[in-house]
Amino acid sequence: MTRRANLVAGALIVCSAFGGTSSSQAVLGFEAQASPLHTLSVSGSGLGMYPEFAPGVDRYGLTTTTASDGTVTVSATTDDPAGRVWVNGRPAAGGTATLTGLVAGDEISVMIEDSAGLERHSLYYLPAEFPAFDAVVNSSAVAPGKVFIAPTKWFAGDKYFLAIVDRLGVPAWASGYPTGTNDFRRQPNGNYTVAQPTTTPGRSGNHIVEFDQSFRQVATHETVGLVDTDLHDSILLPDGHTVLLAYEPNAATGKTDSVIQEQDGDGRVVFEWTSSSLAAQTVRLNTYADYAHVNSVVVSHDGRDFIASFRHLSSVLRIARVAHDGFQPGDIVWKLGGRESDFTFVDDPYPGGPCAQHTASELPNGHILLYDNGSDAFSTPMCINPADPSGPPITRPSTRVSEYALDPVARTATLVWSYDPARYGWFAGSAQRLPNGNTVLGWATGAQAIADEVSPTGQVVWRLTDRNATSPNYTYRAMVFDAPDVIAPEVTVASPAPGVAVPFLSSATLDFSCTDKGGSSLGTCGAEGQWGRLLDTAWPGLRSVAIPATDGAGNITTTTVTYAVSPPAHLADLAIRPSSTGVFTGAGTAQPPQAITQRLAKVGASATAYVRVYNRGATREPLMVKGTKGTAAVRVRYFAGTTDITSAVVSGAYKTRSLATDGSALLRIVASRLAPAVRGSALVVSVTGTAGGAADTVSDKVTIG
Repeated sequence: MTRRANLVAGALIVCSAFGGTSSSQAVLGFEAQASPLHTLSVSGSGLGMYPEFAPGVDRYGLTTTTASDGTVTVSATTDDPAGRVWVNGRPAAGGTATLTGLVAGDEISVMIEDSAGLERHSLYYLPAEFPAFDAVVNSSAVAPGKVFIAPTKWFAGDKYFLAIVDRLGVPAWASGYPTGTNDFRRQPNGNYTVAQPTTTPGRSGNHIVEFDQSFRQVATHETVGLVDTDLHDSILLPDGHTVLLAYEPNAATGKTDSVIQEQDGDGRVVFEWTSSSLAAQTVRLNTYADYAHVNSVVVSHDGRDFIASFRHLSSVLRIARVAHDGFQPGDIVWKLGGRESDFTFVDDPYPGGPCAQHTASELPNGHILLYDNGSDAFSTPMCINPADPSGPPITRPSTRVSEYALDPVARTATLVWSYDPARYGWFAGSAQRLPNGNTVLGWATGAQAIADEVSPTGQVVWRLTDRNATSPNYTYRAMVFDAPDVIAPEVTVASPAPGVAVPFLSSATLDFSCTDKGGSSLGTCGAEGQWGRLLDTAWPGLRSVAIPATDGAGNITTTTVTYAVSPPAHLADLAIRPSSTGVFTGAGTAQPPQAITQRLAKVGASATAYVRVYNRGATREPLMVKGTKGTAAVRVRYFAGTTDITSAVVSGAYKTRSLATDGSALLRIVASRLAPAVRGSALVVSVTGTAGGAADTVSDKVTIG
């Protein structure tokens, strides 16, 4: 696909890059230059890509099928002749690269560099059958944050997914599961949770699986002393306390009680409440065991109470968590809606109040926000008849979001805001008030959309839909949270290859690639100009090179690669030091400095230097040594131990003993000042070692002081 586009104020505005000049441009005497034209496409078995490519859109989802084999060919171009394309940090010849072995959760980084600068894109390889989404962004008023969803078709298959998606519906993270998943969210303790079927013998229901911010499972949570843990909601508090729900069989009544249980950080039960006293207030048939059906719980802002929603009571309850104001833990502080509501409803077109609602929460101003499902004859009438609250429930097949201001003294619940778009989601769903005042709705079974974000005036500023309109996915809740990227990018090194020695003095180059899985996309891969740079092979032995990578969140990885440069067949290496206790210089390189300086202050003075001759080649052999001859001013003598070898060294005929690789021999040089020496003159005494024609030289500059 080929597009020129600008991303303006949160909305994707497609505009032409061509046209006339403005009056100011005409006065200046130049025409506006069109930005370089970019393209980006992918191909592969069972592969798709969404959204449509456009500059300014940095992330894309790669949908896959069971036929997909993890092979993706990426093609990207720029019409700037000097432009370049990089895929996973490596130059892509002709703008095309094929990657293999991809699995769900992998990302492909595409960077297009040209006269317009550097444009980055990421392609997220999705689990098989993960849906493709469409998103409509109508306003710059969309709140920050990512959307947590658990897509599934519920009634048409067994595919279950979790995803954290951006506002174009592209996952920052996604995973597929073989069994049911529910209520994917970020918890107050900063970690993520999802409800999944329990694997604990003797238990029913679910367990709450906790992941850290790197999506590693760190714990599972279940109720204590009960047989069930429910999937609808959970709270993991920063102090280590855990709040869980249960649908617990009651042997005495044959009913299923809704239970709220709080555990401390050590797993001890510190609070437990049961709905058993409310069985007679159900709006379901009395023969229905699940008479209460708790589906959400939150801690009140003052920390003193729980606020919980009960679908089959059509009521939201505030339950004392601690003793306060004459209430004991477990006492009902008030009931909003239901057969015995403590409030009458003011300015509400449905004066019976909530009906089969979900996801009740307390706003910072004390108002109560809820997703008010409504009900129909098919799903069983569950709305209170305001004319006969204790009588048969009635239907209201319309779903809305309701915000109530409660007056505990006057016992009124005034509808101060609602969003009622004449749609119906008969079960599940969510409503969440965002810090900017917008409200996010998870429509669940309201098939027209997966989620909406609406402004306080009721304008839809964002909508997410499944492209498969005939068999769409649903999500129990859709909620917005910050999802910080704490996962550092990864660097994969192709050259130097692990465990493979690099030949001495070869032109081997540094070859690496980078990937990122944290959701903020790859930022940089390697230092400027580092990819393709020649490796240091100037001397055998161990070498290392550090390769940095960053992502959009500022996470940094520095991978240090150690490699060995193999020795040639023959190589001499000399080092020199000025005394028996000095430090050798010159070892391990053929490059200067490999010299020392000594001074002879008076006639008869001597200076001693030591030369170590190494065999750095792969062949065991003696090394030939040749040294500078003395003069009338400075006498130079060479010794091996106490043996004077001057004549052989000066003539170039001296051989060390046979040396193994890295074996060495030590020579001593003695330079003495003679009477003819002139102050300020100097003699450079050089020693050269040779192995198979490969030579190395060190020197001692002897000055006359």
